[in-house]
Amino acid sequence: SSLGIKKLRSFDPPDVGVVGPTCLQGNLEILTHDMVHRKHLDIFETYYPPDFRNWYVDDWISLVYGRERTRVLGKWEVKHHIGYHGTRYASHVPNLEGAVQTGKNKLEDWLRLDKGGNNNAAAKKTTKKARRQ
Repeated sequence: SSLGIKKLRSFDPPDVGVVGPTCLQGNLEILTHDMVHRKHLDIFETYYPPDFRNWYVDDWISLVYGRERTRVLGKWEVKHHIGYHGTRYASHVPNLEGAVQTGKNKLEDWLRLDKGGNNNAAAKKTTKKARRQ
């Protein structure tokens, strides 16, 4: 986890992004295992969208943070045992495209407030109210 913490701190602004280990099993285009800073919950309120029960959370987090803020760490590796245990749950297909766009919008709003030095609790509450209207 110290490799992940170090990489998260290297983002600009620090700690806004997602990191994960190298995993050669499954989809290599996304993080199948991930780690974020507490700021992720300040931005999104939940780790993953509540509509996502099991599948597609890795797609969502990788796509929302995009190439600029998603990093695979080469010195940290895990093995995903795909096929050893079979599928343990039923697939639930949420509206991935809509959820990714909503996530990107939340991230952009947060980053805009952060650049202006206004990324405090009061500013976030104001933005949240404006989105609801």
